[in-house]
Amino acid sequence: MKNAWLIMYSLLLLLSMTTNVWAERPVARVDVIQGRAAYERDGQQFPLVVDQTLFSGDYITTSSDGRLLIRFMDNTTARVGSGARVKMARLQPNENRDGSLSASFEVVKGMFRYSSGAGAIGRHEIDIKVGNSITAGIRGTDVFVKSGAEEDWVCLIEGKVQVHSGDVGALLDERREFFVVKHGQAPEPIDFLDEKTFRKWLRGTEVLQNPDALRQGHPEVTVGQVDFF
Repeated sequence: MKNAWLIMYSLLLLLSMTTNVWAERPVARVDVIQGRAAYERDGQQFPLVVDQTLFSGDYITTSSDGRLLIRFMDNTTARVGSGARVKMARLQPNENRDGSLSASFEVVKGMFRYSSGAGAIGRHEIDIKVGNSITAGIRGTDVFVKSGAEEDWVCLIEGKVQVHSGDVGALLDERREFFVVKHGQAPEPIDFLDEKTFRKWLRGTEVLQNPDALRQGHPEVTVGQVDFF
């Protein structure tokens, strides 16, 4: 009987240690920085640098000239546009242990794009909260969202995304489908964003095309130490 309790205690201790390792494991890192950006952790703000690891609860803030690319453990990516504030609400490996990401993001302000890409691993599960108006559930897709002063929106680039606002739900499954909610109002009917505006907004989250130039110190880019703002 004593040995049985000892074995049970050892298993519980091992499970607790394993859980803590998974909880603290860094699953996201900053791949590219253009301009200035910072992260907040435990109430303190720090400059973002290339290869900085990010954890659940971190807030990302970009300046008016700042943009960045975040790469996750399963080779999916997120792009944060200028003048944005995004919370990494949950960053953890998927429970099925296939190397994929399970994450949720809260876009407080500005533009945010999540992309699965051809090299993504496993079946990632992503939830995005856009302002206080919209939630979007992603299971392998490419989508960008924005939280603005007057409205929040989700626009599909590729794949499918389930969106909700209050009691209203909808599935976006065609390129350029657009779901918008003006603050204090009911969601507008799903529409298509015109191609010109679509491409303009996409550029709002893009960093310079050559990541090597960013890492080597492009004149328009701050890599390494980033000034506070």
